[in-house]
Amino acid sequence: GRGIGAMATAEELIRAYPRERLIFELHDPEAADAILAAFAAAGVAIGPLHGFAGNPAALARLRQRTRAGWILDRAASDSCLSGYRSTGWLGIVPESCRGATLILPRGGEWTLWGWPYRFLGRMRDVGATFLIGGDSPDGALVGLERAEQLGEVPRAYAGLLLVDDMHDVGRALRR
Repeated sequence: GRGIGAMATAEELIRAYPRERLIFELHDPEAADAILAAFAAAGVAIGPLHGFAGNPAALARLRQRTRAGWILDRAASDSCLSGYRSTGWLGIVPESCRGATLILPRGGEWTLWGWPYRFLGRMRDVGATFLIGGDSPDGALVGLERAEQLGEVPRAYAGLLLVDDMHDVGRALRR
């Protein structure tokens, strides 16, 4: 009755969803070692569907051991978006956007030149991955928690959505 064993391990999750986009949050360098071991134990290679977020030291450790997967680095995202705010009106995409994973602000997207479709097209052209998540006052990675938040996502948006409450938001996505 305490829920012990009710949460799947990383290995079980990786094995159960080998073709789904998954983002793993790593809190320390040991977590990077553990997730690499989980992928190996599950017999699944890390690929373009697998993202990693979290502590900079953990992400650095992950990059020491593998170049596979993509990194959600808020500082890199902020660098790209800041540069784009300065040059996007000229159609210039900063080099810092090339291959970056961008965390798009739901509340400040109007500051991105050409939002939504011209901006998204330019980012796609430089190999950027983008996702829309929730709002966090401290800059933490937060997913969408309420179905109403989907109304702020462009209708033809083809990027990723970071969802925290699949029970509420997931039902709305099916409609």
